[in-house]
Amino acid sequence: MEKLSPMVNAGLDFMLNAMKDENSHVKDTTAWTLGRIFELKHQPAAGFSIVTPANLQRILAVMLEGLKDAPHVAEKVCGAIYFLALGYEDAGPTSSLLTPFLPDIFSSLIATAERTDSSESKLRSSAYEALNQVVREKPLFVVYFSSTVHEEAMLAIGALAYATGPDFENYMQEFYKVLEMGLQNFEEYQVCTISVGVVGDICRALDGKILPYCDGILTRLLKDLSSSELDLSVKPPIFSCFGGIALAIGEHFEKYLTYAVPMMQRASEICAQIDSNDEDMGFKNAKAELMLPHAPHLLQFIELVAKDQQRDESVTKTAVGVLGDLAEALGSNLKMMIKDGAFCTELLGECLQSGDDQLKETATWTQGMIGRVYSNLYY
Repeated sequence: MEKLSPMVNAGLDFMLNAMKDENSHVKDTTAWTLGRIFELKHQPAAGFSIVTPANLQRILAVMLEGLKDAPHVAEKVCGAIYFLALGYEDAGPTSSLLTPFLPDIFSSLIATAERTDSSESKLRSSAYEALNQVVREKPLFVVYFSSTVHEEAMLAIGALAYATGPDFENYMQEFYKVLEMGLQNFEEYQVCTISVGVVGDICRALDGKILPYCDGILTRLLKDLSSSELDLSVKPPIFSCFGGIALAIGEHFEKYLTYAVPMMQRASEICAQIDSNDEDMGFKNAKAELMLPHAPHLLQFIELVAKDQQRDESVTKTAVGVLGDLAEALGSNLKMMIKDGAFCTELLGECLQSGDDQLKETATWTQGMIGRVYSNLYY
């Protein structure tokens, strides 16, 4: 192997140029060869590597361009990227050489896995294997995101969750640390907003498998809601997030109800706070527009509460109040969202028969708001 080293080093430039050859068979063979070279001659932890600070940028440029090639070529390129990332395992400071290129590597592999022809030549699975290797190397990924938690990083995590579905469980343990940082980023509130959305993406990807992380996630979300430092615009999406988590973990959400439901009561108040002094007739429409993206999730959440036979009376009172707030804020828009109003009828009927006068009063008011919606008294 040592005897081949001078030849390999001298031939690297030639092979990188060969990746631009018009013949796809040449590129296929070249990409496979580069993968073997990275596997055998790229071991920084052992003190030797054909990859240097001087040629790394060019190597990656060629590799990422190769991912756009025919499936059989791109599949070999994925293998080369896999071994390139693997070589930095336990490489210490040397691994940081790859750090500036991580966003491009990440987005390119995601795009490759989502190609319409990715089912050919096992391209999709090869792209995920390469992505998995990049993600598994803390110096190459998590440390990067941990030091630069920004919008692009969080969007990348959401994209990975969407692309990998249930397999995102393999990455969740490391990404959770990054997610926590995003949810606590009050200064860059756009990052916090995107992080809340990423929680929803992960819920849809993992479904019930997100349960082990829910204590931490709910704690962060509740702190965000109660914070006076966090920009007000971040808070409505958090209510949507509650619904997503509840749908993902089902009956296991019950232990969070006593904390989450009272916070839902803030939904309508937040709308009012945004422009509480506006006397213009268009304010109701502005409130509706603000709440529309989040209303379906809130309704799903209220329906889940209604189905919980063990709920506290205070939880019931709050849920019914939020339902009335939604009816008042959304007007006729609510009608389109409630496909089956049976849960509303049953919940209100239960409350109207309660011995708690305050609960009955709240239910009566909510019933009136919903009645106005269906009587077309809103414009």
